[in-house]
Formats: sequence, structure tokens, C-alpha cells
Amino acid sequence: MSVRAPQSFRRGLPEDPIAAALDHEVMGEKVATYVRLNDALAKALRRLARHDEKAAAGEQTVERNRDTLVDCAAKALWHVVVQRDLMRLPGTERYLRDMGVPREVRLRMGVMR
Repeated sequence: MSVRAPQSFRRGLPEDPIAAALDHEVMGEKVATYVRLNDALAKALRRLARHDEKAAAGEQTVERNRDTLVDCAAKALWHVVVQRDLMRLPGTERYLRDMGVPREVRLRMGVMR
């Protein structure tokens, strides 16, 4: 007759310490990528907002046309949403509201011209 430890003792221990270390490293890379993509999205949204503010004030806009800025923001948003899915982060709709992503950018997300 063999004796084995209760399953409750095994729950906290990783099966393979090397696999656990690799999982930790992979998660770190996913987080770093998410941060970079999130920064790129915030920058694209700021450029779009700045363009709209200048246009509303009647100033001549120096940057690219608005359509191109919306495309850049939509592409950045697509990358962030895909990374969020890979990381299994919940609450994407709330994230989009908190980031202030315009509806126009949301609708163009994932569309390639």
C-alpha cells in the first residue's frame, strides 16, 4: 500500500519549477508588451484629440489628415485589444470607456485599407 500527500498540499506547488519559471517570464513579456501597446494607443488618441481641438478652433492643422489619424488610432487599439485577449484580461468595454476611445476609432478597429 502506498501513501500519498493530500491534494490540498499539492495545490500551491508548481508541477515543474522550470515550467513555472518559464510561465513567469512569459507573463512578464506579455505585460511589457501590453504597456508598450497601451502607450502607443494613448499617444495616437492624444494626436487625434489635438487635431480635433485645432480644427474646432479654426487653426490650420499641420499634422496628417484626420482620416489617417483615426486609422493609426484604430490600428493601435486593435493591437491593445488582441494583447488583452491573450492575457485574458476582463473588462475591455470599461477599459475603452476609461481610455476615452471614440466610437469612430472603435468601429475602424481591425479594418485594413
